[in-house]
Amino acid sequence: MLPLSKNKPKYYLTQNTLYLITANELQLIGAFPDVLTSKDLKEPSFIFLAADCYEVFICPAQSEYSPAEFLTVAENSFNAYFPHLEAIEYQLILDQPQFDRPFLCLAVKKYWLEQCTNQLTQKKFYSTQVQPLATYIFEKTAKDQARFICTEPDVITHFVQTNGELDMVFRQHMIADETIDFKTWMSLK
Repeated sequence: MLPLSKNKPKYYLTQNTLYLITANELQLIGAFPDVLTSKDLKEPSFIFLAADCYEVFICPAQSEYSPAEFLTVAENSFNAYFPHLEAIEYQLILDQPQFDRPFLCLAVKKYWLEQCTNQLTQKKFYSTQVQPLATYIFEKTAKDQARFICTEPDVITHFVQTNGELDMVFRQHMIADETIDFKTWMSLK
């Protein structure tokens, strides 16, 4: 994972809307991709994907190292977690799998991800890293806590580790009148 640049802005992207991450809030920029035509938009160091842009799940540990087997296991796990979704429509992204431990996997709609990447390339945002926010939080804090959460405006993603291994990931949708604490955004600075 690349370090965050303190000089470049960081954005939060839902499937349709782009926000600037500030010290204490999400500042609405506008509809994505419409805002990409703006000359005021500066190249960010990171664009964090919101929970509505991807699915996150755990793949079991492997008995031996095999990149092909990782993909097969990830596809099988995706189908088990999300039987109502078509695996062929999703780009599976493995989060640094280690063959002897359970690992995190992401599934982003291929068509949406391809459009997003193309639009960033057209804007000449070549050095921008696009990463799901929840996995960034996981990577950043995984060594420190057995149970922690990533709070977003609509969803809380819970990570649970047992004996130092990722054991469970689940999402809890926010109640409409629930207020959001932006300490999560502060930790990204």
